[in-house]
Amino acid sequence: MSISDLMVLRGRVGTELTLSRPENGEGRTFCRFRMVVPRSRRRDHGEWEDMDPLWYTVRAWGSLAENMAMSLRKGQPVVVAGRPVAHAWVDGAGELRSELAINAFTAGHDLGMGTSFYKRMVPGATFTDSENTNTIVTRPSPVGGGSVAAADSQAGEEESGGDDQGAETPEVAA
Repeated sequence: MSISDLMVLRGRVGTELTLSRPENGEGRTFCRFRMVVPRSRRRDHGEWEDMDPLWYTVRAWGSLAENMAMSLRKGQPVVVAGRPVAHAWVDGAGELRSELAINAFTAGHDLGMGTSFYKRMVPGATFTDSENTNTIVTRPSPVGGGSVAAADSQAGEEESGGDDQGAETPEVAA
């Protein structure tokens, strides 16, 4: 991807995120949501004028799709970077429709608008979020035989040299 293909958007998650997993286990997980980007301009006499917002469809695949679905909620401030693509289709009534989409390669909360909590993904973890509860369900890790929570704890000690300096560990449902 060249720098000329890059687009960075700052706005809010405008819809609920939809996450699709392939039924047969082949292919990649896909996530989609609409993002609203406010616009304004400075008028000749120096005052700011609000303009109609722009709406974009944000699309992501694989681990980014999974992480976005677990982290982002409608209304939250977000920054998305990706490649803009034009998407066209014929709807059920035979009308030609189009939209500007962003194939995201990274996304996250806009930290200029609030704080966020980072949780590193651990191999072997299974995440569920049937009611936007952000519940983390663990299962045995395929490597080492320990639980995912234990593996994450050990990894955290290795990264920080074993001194957590009073950092709290979030609770993990078993």
